[in-house]
Amino acid sequence: SEILAVHFLRANPMADGMVFTSNKTINPGAELMIYNHVGQLVGSVYANNDNMIVWDGMTASGSTADSGMYVAVLRDGASMLSTKFIK
Repeated sequence: SEILAVHFLRANPMADGMVFTSNKTINPGAELMIYNHVGQLVGSVYANNDNMIVWDGMTASGSTADSGMYVAVLRDGASMLSTKFIK
């Protein structure tokens, strides 16, 4: 029998942004993409070597992201994890 591992991506609020962690190792260089509620890419950040990713709440254009629901998608090689969160 095969045991399937369940991996998750968790968003934890901080000041104006979020800290993302996972029970799966996040490799340096993994990309976290933030999408708004209509599916538009708001911004992206890359993992360092701390097994977490910090999004400062800023858009790709440098403005503060609006409050609301977002989806974070972590792409790490061939694997992807996602989570919904409210900012």
